[in-house]
Amino acid sequence: MKNVRNCTTCRECIRHEQFADKINLGKKKDVFEFHVETLGQYAPEDIVMQAMDTLKEKAHKWIEIVQENEN
Repeated sequence: MKNVRNCTTCRECIRHEQFADKINLGKKKDVFEFHVETLGQYAPEDIVMQAMDTLKEKAHKWIEIVQENEN
């Protein structure tokens, strides 16, 4: 495949025994890839920053809940 990002991990490429040992569909444990799409109202960087702020707020909330349940 010319562009590995086009792979849908359908596993069709390893269905035949002759290819099974030549292709590795394993995942990289230290890599996380995501794509941000926008219609133009917001810059992708702004969307990511807002999402990170929301994620941080939710993480703090869960930390509080866990700490309350430990007591």
